Amino acid sequence: MCSPRPSSNPRPNAFTIVELMVVITIIGILMAFLLPALGGARSAARLLEEQKQAKSIGEGFAAYAASHDFQKPLPGLVQRKPEMIGGTERYIEGRGQENGSLNDHGNMLSLCIMERLFDPVTTFSNVETNPNIYAFTEYDHNVYDPYPSPGTPGIFWDTGYSNNLNGGDCHNSYALLPLGGERRQLAWDRQAGSSFAILGTRGVTDGDEQNIKNSNTADFFGRNGQWRGVIIFGDGHAEVSENFWPVAAQYEEVDSSGASTFLPDNIYSAQTSAQGSWNSDPSLLGRDAYLTHVDEVEQNSDSPFNPRDITYTPMFD
Repeated sequence: MCSPRPSSNPRPNAFTIVELMVVITIIGILMAFLLPALGGARSAARLLEEQKQAKSIGEGFAAYAASHDFQKPLPGLVQRKPEMIGGTERYIEGRGQENGSLNDHGNMLSLCIMERLFDPVTTFSNVETNPNIYAFTEYDHNVYDPYPSPGTPGIFWDTGYSNNLNGGDCHNSYALLPLGGERRQLAWDRQAGSSFAILGTRGVTDGDEQNIKNSNTADFFGRNGQWRGVIIFGDGHAEVSENFWPVAAQYEEVDSSGASTFLPDNIYSAQTSAQGSWNSDPSLLGRDAYLTHVDEVEQNSDSPFNPRDITYTPMFD
């Protein structure tokens, strides 16, 4: 039996150079279509995660308010000023005047963590780019002591938690409403409405778009050099905004006759001044939403019975 005649031109098993170039070209074309789509999907996933995280902080505030006469967390109402009892200063939980000098953002968030409204990692954004901001993973719940020795205030939060945005150690990524002035009366001491922002992605100094390119918050969710952020409002709803004037954000301006006008709100700029008798800077105590970082607060000594009359320095990066 004759064996088959071998082919005079056997075909090699490997790709030819031409075939290989065709395959590489096809892969390159596919990648050109797929990579932007994958990048967009990752960006959308990060934004969704940020919304969930920011909303959980707002939900923590709401949960606290539900059992505290609709008032959101205030450290100065938990660790109050001492009372004179029998000629002796006594710190008694739930008694005494509010200590407005304790109402900074670090104390407030740490109080929430101690109350287990959310954990320390929740206040650190997964898209954070500022190297001075990091998750506080060593929170000590065991420091809690509401009944210390006489003459000593109770301990209701871990003071190791910091909100010092410009000081090298900060454990919070989110801008918040300062706990003072008219805006506190409108949105913190009671239930705020759907047009009042209470927390969100950090903005820039004075809410001025010209400062965006130099900010750590540029590129969080937007394109290169673009600001885009998540805003949480008083009713708990979240809004993604590509500017500092969210669609839902409005503030009420009241003129000398008492007539009200509702105006668009730049939530990273203090646009109104407090009316009436205030001893601290009224331009930082107005009735519009104003989201920033506050590390230290001082209740004005000339307003010993008004814990909302505070001095603070707004911080941005």
